[in-house]
Amino acid sequence: MAKTTTLRERGSLQPLYPKTISSQVILPDGHNLDHELSKQSNVLAVSTENRIEEIEPGIITDALRKVPQVLTPEEQEQVKANIGVSKMELFCDLFTEACIVYGRNGGIKQQCGYARITDGLFDCMLNGLSLTLSEALKIYSAGRIRTPNASRAYYAAKIRTNLPPSVGAAGGVHPANLSAYELYYGPWMEVLNLVPTGEDTKYTLSSGSTQIFHEASLLHTILGPVSLFNMPSGAAPFSGAPKLANVQLQQVSKNLSLSNLAFLSLDSVSYLVHNASNTTSITLTVHPDVYAKLTDEANTQWHQVLIDAAEKNINFATV
Repeated sequence: MAKTTTLRERGSLQPLYPKTISSQVILPDGHNLDHELSKQSNVLAVSTENRIEEIEPGIITDALRKVPQVLTPEEQEQVKANIGVSKMELFCDLFTEACIVYGRNGGIKQQCGYARITDGLFDCMLNGLSLTLSEALKIYSAGRIRTPNASRAYYAAKIRTNLPPSVGAAGGVHPANLSAYELYYGPWMEVLNLVPTGEDTKYTLSSGSTQIFHEASLLHTILGPVSLFNMPSGAAPFSGAPKLANVQLQQVSKNLSLSNLAFLSLDSVSYLVHNASNTTSITLTVHPDVYAKLTDEANTQWHQVLIDAAEKNINFATV
C-alpha cells in the first residue's frame, strides 16, 4: 500500500497538496518505486518520466500544461506576424465583398475591386486605382453611399475613390436624386463610383444641382450613368471638376455647358449625344479643344459625333 502524506499550512492546518512518497509505493513484483525507477533509468536507459506515465497516465502532460511557456523574442515576433496576417486576410475578404455590385436578382452585376495578399504584400485595386492599405482602410470605413446622406462622410474621410453605392431602402431599385449637398466630395476624389444596385437604377441630378462637384479638382472619372433630365437650361454642373474626362451623361434635354472640360473623352461625348432626350433644338457648349476635334473632318471618329448630333437636333458651340 502506498503511504500518503498530507502537507498542511502552519496556523490554519489546511491541506496544501497531497504527495505520494515513491519509496512507499510497492509494485506488483514486490519492489518499491524508488528501486524500480533507479534500475530502469540507469540500466535500461528508460526515462523516469516514461515509467511514471505507466503508473499514473497523464501526470507529466498535466504538469507541463501548468508551466508558463516563455517565448523567445523571435517567437514573439512570429506570433505577432501570424496574428497580423490573419487580420489582414479578414480585411481583404470584407473589402472584396464590399466591392461587389449585385443586381436586383442577386447575381453579381459588377466586381469593381479587390483586396488580397500577394507574396506577403497588400495588393488592392478599386475602380481602376491601386490603393495602399491606409487608403483602403479609409475607404472601407467611409462605407457605401446611402441616399439621401451621401458624401459628407466621404469629404471628411478624404478618399480617392469610393465603394459602389447602395441606393434605396428596397434593395436599390429606384432612381436616386443627387443634390449639391450629397455630392460635396472635395479635392481628393479621383474616381467616383455611381454604379448602383439594380439594373434599371441610375443617379439623377436634382434641378438645384447646377454646380454639384464643388472643389472636385482631381475628379477624372464617374462610373455609372448620370441623368441630367432635371438640369435647367444652360447649367454647368461640372464646373468644379476641370479634369473630368470619362462620364456617362443621359437624358440631356436642354442647353448644357461643358466648357471647362478640356479632357472630355470621345466615348463621353458620343454617349451624351446618343443618349440625349431632347425634343427641340439644344446647344452643347464645349471646351475649345473638344470643339476643335469635333469640327476636324480629318479626325473621323470625333467628326462623326458632330454629324450624329446634327441628326438629333443637337448643336455644338464653344467659348
